[in-house]
Amino acid sequence: MNRVTEDSDDSRTIRWKRVRIRCRHRGTREMCMLLQGALGGVGHDDRLLEEFERVLREADQDILDWVFGRSPWPAHYHHVMSLLRREKTLPASQS
Repeated sequence: MNRVTEDSDDSRTIRWKRVRIRCRHRGTREMCMLLQGALGGVGHDDRLLEEFERVLREADQDILDWVFGRSPWPAHYHHVMSLLRREKTLPASQS
C-alpha cells in the first residue's frame, strides 16, 4: 500500500472512531442506540458519513422530532434520516 492510501485510510478510521464516540455520548440511551444502529447503514460511503457527521451536530430533540415525524427534516439530511427512521422501523416518508 502506498503512503497516500495509508494516510487516507488512517484519516477515515479516525473519522469513524470520532463518529462512533459521538453516537455513544448523547443525551439519552435511546438516542445513543438509535444513532449507533443507523451508523451501521453508512457502510463505506464517505458522503453518507459526512452527512451523518453533520446530523450529529444537531440537537437531540431536533433529530428525534425528525425521526418521529413531528417536524419535517432538512432536505440535505435525507439519506441519514432515512437510515434513522428505518432503524426505528418507521416509514421512510416524511409526515
